Amino acid sequence: MRKLVITLGALALAALILYAAREPLLRGAAHLLRVYAARPGADALVVLSGNANVRPQAGAHLYHRGYAPLVVITRTPPEPVQEMGIVPSEAAVALEVLRRLEVPRSAVTVVPEGGTVSSTIGEARALYAWARARDIRRLTLVTTSYHTSRALWAFRRVFADTDVALDAHAADHYLFTEANWWRVEDGLIAIFNEYVKWGYYLWQYGLGSPQSASP
Repeated sequence: MRKLVITLGALALAALILYAAREPLLRGAAHLLRVYAARPGADALVVLSGNANVRPQAGAHLYHRGYAPLVVITRTPPEPVQEMGIVPSEAAVALEVLRRLEVPRSAVTVVPEGGTVSSTIGEARALYAWARARDIRRLTLVTTSYHTSRALWAFRRVFADTDVALDAHAADHYLFTEANWWRVEDGLIAIFNEYVKWGYYLWQYGLGSPQSASP
């Protein structure tokens, strides 16, 4: 009985400690997903698809600050309502955001030219082919903060046989940050999904040599 009481007391104490430290732990979980690596001097800013409320705006901001002379966006497969012409494609939305934020159309490139990509690894493969056809030395990935670490990891796997330098810029979500994501439904879904996707990417592309992720 004494051992049971001690065990239950230890469990209760551990639960109290975890509860007291919950916010630092939750903030840390989100910070683990974020990369702080972007710097000026890239050949192009790669605005990854998804979240047109955040990523194109961040790309335009970096362009105007002189981080790179070119903005690259990716073309994703059309959804049924997009095929019907009811809503514009993601690429069309990103182009319009960039236009309204005064990024010249001549400074924007859409990749791939004759196809689409449907995942981060697909974007990396499309940019690999695009960069190999040009004298690209450095790319800066522009994406939502919680997506930066996985995106940079995926691109580095795909670009492993090149000398292209890669970094990433973390754009804050407009509804939540690392400090409060667990209090916002969109934040809970985004952070949880990102950890699930990390697990999938490590299982699917992390085994063996980096070439397992290459085109």
